[in-house]
Amino acid sequence: MKTLQKAFYIGKAKEVFEKIYINTEGDETNLPFQHDLNKATIDHIEAMYERLKVGEDLYQSLFDDSIRLKNDLNDINQQLNRAKAKADDTTVQEFRESLMSKQQERDRLLRRQGEVRSTKVQTEIALQNANTMLTNYLEKVELSKNDQVVIDDVNKHIAVLNQFIDSQKNSKRKSLAQVINTEMQRIMHKKDLFDEVQVEIIPNNGGLEVILLKKSQVVSKDDLSSGEKQIYISCLLKAILEESITDFPVLIDTPLGRLDKEHKDGFVDKYYPFLANQVIILTTDEEVTSARKERIKDKIANTYHLVNQNDSTQILNGYF
Repeated sequence: MKTLQKAFYIGKAKEVFEKIYINTEGDETNLPFQHDLNKATIDHIEAMYERLKVGEDLYQSLFDDSIRLKNDLNDINQQLNRAKAKADDTTVQEFRESLMSKQQERDRLLRRQGEVRSTKVQTEIALQNANTMLTNYLEKVELSKNDQVVIDDVNKHIAVLNQFIDSQKNSKRKSLAQVINTEMQRIMHKKDLFDEVQVEIIPNNGGLEVILLKKSQVVSKDDLSSGEKQIYISCLLKAILEESITDFPVLIDTPLGRLDKEHKDGFVDKYYPFLANQVIILTTDEEVTSARKERIKDKIANTYHLVNQNDSTQILNGYF
């Protein structure tokens, strides 16, 4: 239905409703006719009437706009016709060329606009990904902060433990030096090999260093014979066991192999019976002979004889 036809029918509907519901003075008229309509239906009809009244104004506005646009189109067509009539005019030609140039510029800008929009979309996607990554990094940073609290606590405990270790080193180094010196002087026959033992703390948690001195000069351990090195290591073990708060058992394999007869006797009589509460010695019959064993029999709990035959070892009670 065309706009003019819609406006005609709206006008007719308006006249009908005004005749029925409104008198000449503009007051509402209540018609005394009978009907079976309920209140909801009546309200619905009245609402439709109000919408029709509003629609009349809307259609009237659209009708006025259509007339104005029609007039504007007529003016534009007239201008175009006059322009066509003057197509050969120099000014019109220049205007046409300028118009073509502007159209080309417009097309270029439109293409550029499309590129910018595409770049914008890509940038927004990249930004969204960056925000996601940032959120993940922030979560990791938060976890790292929590981990750092634990690390700080651990470092505090490590610092306290290091202080305790340093204090123990300071308190034990003199007694270690004294035991090493006493045991070596008691067992070794060369009494002039050294005259002093010092135990120094190595910096940066490097442990302890045992220094042998003779007339205040350092005796290099590399210059000791293999037997003297074995005696030194054995005396160091004895000093460590005496300073330990735990009663460790000691297992020694072929202990007297590098020692001469005199030192073997000294170790059997003066060292092994007093090394620890439980000492297990894996020896040969040439190291701890029956005679040496007999001298310390009151210190021996059990003896076993290991016999190797056919790539297997049997454990027998008794000695060689």
